[in-house]
Amino acid sequence: MISEDELNEIHQTLQNDLAAKSTRLDGIYHCPRVPGTSDETVVEVTDRKPGPGLLLQAARDHHVDLGRSWMIGDRLSDVLAGFNAGCRSIRVTTGYQYSQDLPPVDFEYPTVDSLTAAVEYILRQQEIDRIQKSV
Repeated sequence: MISEDELNEIHQTLQNDLAAKSTRLDGIYHCPRVPGTSDETVVEVTDRKPGPGLLLQAARDHHVDLGRSWMIGDRLSDVLAGFNAGCRSIRVTTGYQYSQDLPPVDFEYPTVDSLTAAVEYILRQQEIDRIQKSV
C-alpha cells in the first residue's frame, strides 16, 4: 500500500494541520501487517481491524473507558473493531464506498451520512441514556 515513511509523512501533515487549528491527537496507532484476506469480518491479527488490539492499546495508554466510547468509521472493519473492543459503533457513508452489499453481522449499528451526523447521533444517544438512567 504505502511505506512507513509515507505513512509518517501523512501523520506529520495531519498533526501540523490540526496544530494550526489548536488541536492535537493524543496518539496515532497503525498495524503494518498487510491483510491476507479481503473479508473485513475476519480477525487475522488482533492489531488489524476488525481486531480490537489497537483500540485496546489506545485505551490503556490514555485511560479510556471503551464501554462509554464510540468508534466512527467508514468501513465495516471499523464498526467491527469498535464492537470487538467493547465500544458502540457508527458507520459513516462518506469515505470508502462499497460496490456491493455489506456482509451481515450479528448486531445492529447506525449508519449516517457524515461525521457531523455521527456526532449528532452520539449526543442524542447520550441524552437518551441519561434519561433512561434517571427513570
